[in-house]
Amino acid sequence: MKKTKTRPIHSIDRAIDLLMLFSENDTRLTISEMSERLGVPKTTVRGIVNTLSNRNLLEQRDGSAEYTLGGVMFLLGMKYMAISDVISKCSTFMERLAFKYHESVNVCLAVGRTITIVMRYAPDRSHISHPAGSAIIPTHASCSGKTLLAFMNDEQREYMLENYKFEAITPKTLTTREDFIKEIDEVRRTRISFDNEEYIPGMAGIGGPIFGATGSAIAAFSVFGTAEKIYSLQKDIISEILFTSAQLTSKLNIG
Repeated sequence: MKKTKTRPIHSIDRAIDLLMLFSENDTRLTISEMSERLGVPKTTVRGIVNTLSNRNLLEQRDGSAEYTLGGVMFLLGMKYMAISDVISKCSTFMERLAFKYHESVNVCLAVGRTITIVMRYAPDRSHISHPAGSAIIPTHASCSGKTLLAFMNDEQREYMLENYKFEAITPKTLTTREDFIKEIDEVRRTRISFDNEEYIPGMAGIGGPIFGATGSAIAAFSVFGTAEKIYSLQKDIISEILFTSAQLTSKLNIG
């Protein structure tokens, strides 16, 4: 049966676009900044912001013209975390990797146009949700960014890379779209991604995908630690990443 294409409700679509601004690097925005980024008049933005603020989806900072996400957004995020199969089913696997290598293991999702760490596992403490200060990581300089984009369809990938700036974070960061596309082509072939000190000098990572039923990567994970250690254990870590990716994909798609 052919699916009927439904028309989006414009006002709701606009409100979602506004909320998604906060999934990027800025966590505080003024009415003027939102208006400029959305290309929408300030009066329209103010109306949306007032409506969202009345429902606690946005909050205005005391004595400031800036707005942040509100408490309801936190509750919705935690609700998602509680029901997410990816989070609940991957915990044991990620903890095992963290304890085996005594390094951090990150689980990431694509949120809007960003790559976000949703869970971090460390060998010396329990897992942490929404890691403070480093939840959003650069798409072009991270294992998970490369992995998630490698297995997106063309439309999703173009959305993620629209107006993307390939900034040189370290001397080893990929700084052109061409180099990035070449690398994610290799990730698609091998199902392994690398961060070769591209995000933080002296730190490296090796990652892989968690696939959904459609063949797209619904999440990505990586072992991240000191470059010296990651490089010395590279062959073993790659083997574990491939094994874990296959096991988790199977577990998620069987039910």
